[in-house]
Amino acid sequence: PPNPAPYLQPTTATFEFDASTACNPDEVPVWTDFSWQIDTPSDSYVTFVVSTGVRDSLGAVTDLSNSTALLFTKTSLANKNTCAAAWASGGPNVCTFKEDTENVGPVYASRPFDVLVDNTLEMATLPRNYNYLKIVATLNPSSDHYSAPTIINWDLQVSCQAAR
Repeated sequence: PPNPAPYLQPTTATFEFDASTACNPDEVPVWTDFSWQIDTPSDSYVTFVVSTGVRDSLGAVTDLSNSTALLFTKTSLANKNTCAAAWASGGPNVCTFKEDTENVGPVYASRPFDVLVDNTLEMATLPRNYNYLKIVATLNPSSDHYSAPTIINWDLQVSCQAAR
């Protein structure tokens, strides 16, 4: 008989960002758009949590804040058929999302999903201008544990503003 398919478990991917060289010494970072594109076969889904900290000149991170979910990423992407219907017949099996500020939830669209990280930090009352940011993605397999999501691409934008 053929070998059984793997029994997949949730796994994490960590994205670390250091703005200490992006901003001048008299400036602080503002963490803006985090965007990504994912493939979510079956009822698999991805969640993201964010935390901030201070990276010193030796590379150590201190004062790492509590983690909080990025806005509206707690929602399961289980209703994948809705997403797939947004693609032309024969299109790729990829869900893409954008922020819906009116309904505060994922909306199926034809561009990558993005979220303004600074809004999440502000709403969670976490430090917003630390020079280090960590985002942890949890890739959750389908309920039958035979399909797993894939992060196709991601990007984080940061801007600098005068320190107060």
